[in-house]
This record gives sequence, structure tokens and C-alpha cells, in this order.
Amino acid sequence: MFLGVDYEDVLRHVSGHELTLGGLTNYREAYIAQLFEVEISFLDRTRIDRSKAAVLTVPSVNSTTGLTHAVYWDGTRIYDPNQGRKGKKSYTSEAAWKVTIDGYQRLTRKAM
Repeated sequence: MFLGVDYEDVLRHVSGHELTLGGLTNYREAYIAQLFEVEISFLDRTRIDRSKAAVLTVPSVNSTTGLTHAVYWDGTRIYDPNQGRKGKKSYTSEAAWKVTIDGYQRLTRKAM
């Protein structure tokens, strides 16, 4: 969604445990975006434009040790990968925005 490529294309470049255990670090996210020639900008919460798609870093609602979690904002609503997973809590749009730490937004996609 965010990169404008199929999920399966992204999976070819990351190991499954990165996505299921702890997610990708900002460095890995930037690397993946670069592979698909998508320019992104890391922003603190006050500079994120809510009218544009973004990946937001939020405190994990499933962690008691202070881990963070990433959710996708499409410009209208939040998509939390934990939504619908048995035994997992997930974010709603407004709840995620209230606790967002930082995030990144897509700047441009280079011509291919």
C-alpha cells in the first residue's frame, strides 16, 4: 500500500521473522523504500501531514516492556496489522494519532 507495490514483492526482500517478531527498524524501512525507488521522509509527530499516507510509530498496546509498533495511515484511517488477530489489541485511528511518536511519509516515486 504505502510503497505502491505488492506485499509479496516486499516479502522477497525481508525475512519473515522481521515482520512477525519485531517489525522493521527505521533503517530497514528506509532500505526497502530505496529498493523500490520511493523517497521517504522521517518526521516527528508534529510535522506529519494527516491528509497524506504515512507509517506511524506508536507504543505497542500488546507490550508491557515499552516496545513500539507501526501502523499505516492511508489519509483517512489507520490499518493496524494486529487487527483481527486473536489475542491481540489493535489501534483505532484517533487512538493511534494521540500517541504517535514519529513516522514517515512518501515524498515521490522515481520514474521506472
